[in-house]
Amino acid sequence: MYIKLSTDYLFALGAIIDASPNDNTSTPFYFLFSLSLGSFLLLFLGVDLKKSRREQEKFLEDERILREKLAQGSASFAG
Repeated sequence: MYIKLSTDYLFALGAIIDASPNDNTSTPFYFLFSLSLGSFLLLFLGVDLKKSRREQEKFLEDERILREKLAQGSASFAG
């Protein structure tokens, strides 16, 4: 399987390798792994799924009510 990497991605990896004190080619992967792990933890610990679900249900209910009102309004114009 062939994966084409963008030049920006390769440029970033090269810059990380160049900045490492001993030109270790594994350094970018350690950096990217820690960045990914930190992002995961931030999302896992920082997102309240129950609150998000309640907000989504309220939003969908408000949208349903608005669509019903718009449908009733357009029916009165047609009739």
